[in-house]
Amino acid sequence: MVKLPLRILLVSMLSLVCAYCLLAESPATAEEVDHNWAQWRGPLGTGVAQSANPPVRWDEQENVRWKVELPGLGHSTPIVWGDRLFV
Repeated sequence: MVKLPLRILLVSMLSLVCAYCLLAESPATAEEVDHNWAQWRGPLGTGVAQSANPPVRWDEQENVRWKVELPGLGHSTPIVWGDRLFV
């Protein structure tokens, strides 16, 4: 068995980490984050929409565009993708 010197091993590992970082998928833009929420608390898991200005108050007459009754019980997270909503 050939033993590699520690320095060569560390340089190799650092090279692999750097290559992974360069080739990894780029982070989502603020527009993508605000329009495509495919998981609970948004794409970054923070619950923050970078460029959103959400209402801080709503009721039956104010800041509700539409509503629909869903059958049965549910504990799911709505998914927003572009202009579509999935429940």
